[in-house]
Amino acid sequence: EMFKGVGRHFGLGHKAQKAMEQRIHTVAGHPVETFVMSEQLKRFDGEVLVCHAPDDREVSFAGAQAMVTAGKHVRLMQFDGLGHRRIIADESAFAVLKVFAAGTTQLADAA
Repeated sequence: EMFKGVGRHFGLGHKAQKAMEQRIHTVAGHPVETFVMSEQLKRFDGEVLVCHAPDDREVSFAGAQAMVTAGKHVRLMQFDGLGHRRIIADESAFAVLKVFAAGTTQLADAA
């Protein structure tokens, strides 16, 4: 779905979309249909923190919610009102990421 969104964002026609997907398959060795983060996370055994804003107009919040279903090793921190671009520059989101990277469990206090 992500690659279809990229194609829509750049206004790719059907032929260009298929060419992009074929190129990704050639380079990555896997078809684009296999790039589903919620499925990939099921096979990952490390801790994962997903930071997302429900009102993000560029990346669906449903994708973040699906990632959490991969297992107890995946946590979702919701940042209301930040959207896709503002979340990466937000001090509260950065504080949460620092706490997560440090390996502590006090994520709720950081938000």
